[in-house]
Amino acid sequence: MNSRERFHATMNFGPTDHVPYFEEGLREEVLAAWRDQGLTTDSELARLFTSDEREEIVLDVDPHPWPKRWPTILAELKAFQRRLDPNDPSRLPENMQASLPAWKQRSHVQR
Repeated sequence: MNSRERFHATMNFGPTDHVPYFEEGLREEVLAAWRDQGLTTDSELARLFTSDEREEIVLDVDPHPWPKRWPTILAELKAFQRRLDPNDPSRLPENMQASLPAWKQRSHVQR
């Protein structure tokens, strides 16, 4: 079972070989303590704690254009809402169209 299949099975309450695990990073002080206790390399760390593969897609979710000040009353909220247009193509990664064929064939999860 690959990372993508495992994630989809988990989200659909299906059977999996194990729960998906996505590494979010370790605090530097934890790594320092583990190195003091004998951890030798980052490759050893990857061997000890295997995680599911994933790819991060960065979307632009900031308001366009950036406001001089944030809305403080309900009437200003409508104008601000137009700055958050989810259909604005500039919010997507530059290589989005070129990446689509590969993304359809991937064996990992996108975030």
